[in-house]
Amino acid sequence: MKTTRHLLLGTLLCISALVSCQRDYNELATTEISSDQQVAENSTQDPPNNYTDQYMAWYPNPYLITLLGPTQVGTNWEWIWSIQNVNPGNGSNGSVQDLSHWGMTLGSCFDMNSVISAAHSTDGVNWKTFTPTLQVDNSSCVSTPVLKFDFGTQGSRTSYYRLVVNQYYTWGISEGYYKSGKKTGCIPFNFFGIACSTWSE
Repeated sequence: MKTTRHLLLGTLLCISALVSCQRDYNELATTEISSDQQVAENSTQDPPNNYTDQYMAWYPNPYLITLLGPTQVGTNWEWIWSIQNVNPGNGSNGSVQDLSHWGMTLGSCFDMNSVISAAHSTDGVNWKTFTPTLQVDNSSCVSTPVLKFDFGTQGSRTSYYRLVVNQYYTWGISEGYYKSGKKTGCIPFNFFGIACSTWSE
């Protein structure tokens, strides 16, 4: 009789544990689905300010690249990125050399005629403008035409990059490359930038 009771009690405990585990698994699965749905929903909305690649850990990048726009200024749209070397050094022991320059590829929908101006800055206030082009950068590690920002970083100080266009482009995952010293080299990377979709009012 005692053996039967113990067997029955053990069976009930096992069933209880299995039900509890299944409930925890279902809650975890629901949480993961909700998270994926949130990412999908966010991809159709304007990005919040300071949208950094901390949300893109699956695309490792030695520089912290932050999308600070797009922001509508009059009838134009201003895209600004900031870049910081968070572990500056000579490229040894995990450190990263100063950024020399970087560039981005643009989708087939992007019209270079929509570009009003481009500039870079050391403080995000005082800007040095340049005439942007879309062409292959022979010093880079990508073979497609890029819009190149020929300006880098110094130590851990943040550098800023601005592109002004006269039509709205959605934001999304963009492809680019960075070029630094001989040890750090040139590496393609992904960042939040201009995606290939437009609308006009």
